[in-house]
Amino acid sequence: MFTQMKAILRQQIDAEHGNNYSRNIKLSGYIVKYGDTYIAFDYNTIKGKEVVVISYINATSANALINVLYTCIKMWETRDVKFTYTFEHRRKANYVSKYLKPLGFEENHYKKTNWKYDWVSDNGYDESDVIELYS
Repeated sequence: MFTQMKAILRQQIDAEHGNNYSRNIKLSGYIVKYGDTYIAFDYNTIKGKEVVVISYINATSANALINVLYTCIKMWETRDVKFTYTFEHRRKANYVSKYLKPLGFEENHYKKTNWKYDWVSDNGYDESDVIELYS
């Protein structure tokens, strides 16, 4: 069932960005889902500090995203997370900026040219147009 869910998520991700973009998104960690809204993330330890790396956010409404984010934050608190990081190819539904920036996340735009897997953007933004946020 999890494999089937990941296949559906990959289809949704490719639909928002372009064919094969989803191959660059790690979905092997945790996925917190509420309806069609979800946050995919994993934990890393850097210099002894627990870090959350969000690999993808999909939201169908602000309310659904708040519910998912609340659940994630409760999970992260149990691991004493000190830093949260996410980046993604720019898209029209700019969830990372729209919802995380008001929560105190710092935002940075940059050009990424070294994707692990080749893909072609079909959402109106260049493949290299990336947004990252961290707190």
